[in-house]
Amino acid sequence: MKAPNIEVGPPRLFTTANMLLINAYKLLLVIPFAISILAVSLLKFGLLTWLLPVLLLAATAFLLPFALGNPCVVKLVGSLNVAASKSEDSFVV
Repeated sequence: MKAPNIEVGPPRLFTTANMLLINAYKLLLVIPFAISILAVSLLKFGLLTWLLPVLLLAATAFLLPFALGNPCVVKLVGSLNVAASKSEDSFVV
């Protein structure tokens, strides 16, 4: 078994702008919350006002993978050197 090779260097892909973009995806979680608060505030008290928070949880669970910035990270990691990713034990940490 070959010893692991760790390469340490300055960030090339995960720059400040990319980190801000990854964290901007978290704003997606605010949208269902704001819509739910607005709807509950405008509607009369009833069954719908009880169901809206449940729908909020469902919408948040649906948007959670996007809110973690996964699409941006996949795009950035996919643009790495393809030759380096073909080896068996290549990981991006």
